[in-house]
Amino acid sequence: MLRYINATVRLSELHSQHVTLPAWELPLLEALHGASVTATGDQTLDRPVPDAADEFSRLATKYRHPENRPEAPFVAQVYGAFGPGVAKLKQEIERAVVKPKAKRAAKAAKPATPAAETSDDVDPLVA
Repeated sequence: MLRYINATVRLSELHSQHVTLPAWELPLLEALHGASVTATGDQTLDRPVPDAADEFSRLATKYRHPENRPEAPFVAQVYGAFGPGVAKLKQEIERAVVKPKAKRAAKAAKPATPAAETSDDVDPLVA
């Protein structure tokens, strides 16, 4: 289970984009769009936890600069480049993991079933 963020990105006066993204991706969106990003809530989704190196590559591809710009990808600017950046992203991914809540012991315990009555059992009030 992973924590996802619902956010709105105001791209212009007439256009806002609503997105749902992993919690560790929000700082990248903020680096790209600045103050026009507003977190509107969060939710927990049943998704597998991604490998940090693979996720770093995915984010570098998704949040890249336009062609012919020499700057580092946004993911490297936010989390750092190479091994330290992947390690910091791994920490953020681990922070977004939501452990399922354990069921209460009272709910898990089943009520005792009454013993079956036999013909020898006689109710003294009825007899």
